[in-house]
Amino acid sequence: MAPFRIYVGYDSREDIAWQVCRFSLLRHAREPIAVHPLKLTTLRELGLYTRPVDAKASTEFSLSRFLTPYLSGFKGWSVF
Repeated sequence: MAPFRIYVGYDSREDIAWQVCRFSLLRHAREPIAVHPLKLTTLRELGLYTRPVDAKASTEFSLSRFLTPYLSGFKGWSVF
């Protein structure tokens, strides 16, 4: 059984929030899960996110969440 994919918004200004979220998800999961951060720098390096930097965005992942279906290969279930 493939793990359930969970994508979590990541903001470099709030790394501890990502760490706590990941820890909590893994600790309380009853089924296998895979937790992935949506790091804007990584998405840019991979050429998956090419929009200009938006100074008005409240978080670094404001728009990157829309990549969730693509990152899942458009197969099965995943959640942001």
